[in-house]
Amino acid sequence: MTVRIYHKEVTSHPLYPIWRSMRNRCYIKSDTNYRFYGAKGTRVAKRWCHNPDIFIEDCKFLGWKPGLQIDRKNTKGHYTPSNVRFVTSCVNNHNRKMQFSNRTGFVGVSLDRGSRYRARYTYKNKTYGCGAYATPEEAARARDIAILEAGLSHIIALQLETT
Repeated sequence: MTVRIYHKEVTSHPLYPIWRSMRNRCYIKSDTNYRFYGAKGTRVAKRWCHNPDIFIEDCKFLGWKPGLQIDRKNTKGHYTPSNVRFVTSCVNNHNRKMQFSNRTGFVGVSLDRGSRYRARYTYKNKTYGCGAYATPEEAARARDIAILEAGLSHIIALQLETT
């Protein structure tokens, strides 16, 4: 990646560090987050990759306001105008992938010592239990229903029938 020099008006904009960090985690192997983004194939839209001015203008149109964070709607997708949104840190923390140590295959589901699958979710630093179940699928379904009933924007594990 070539080094470019941008004018002060761009580099002093609050979105410039977001743009730079987004590019670094996707393309710079020495970046601490490269293994979670670039190494897994996450890329930045061509129109944004080399032009922070266009990124800044697009982000204003996409709803960015000071204090909001960039978030990919589809965490397996790229940083593109159709796949990013701007959310609070609280919402961004809920849109997480499954932890590396999770062996159940579902976000928010863990196996307890009694061989039951416990479902839970966290909102505003408080953890809510959704019960214990015989299978991880049952626990994931219970968690999804609780999240939907609460009107939250967490990742949903299963495709639930809406009737």
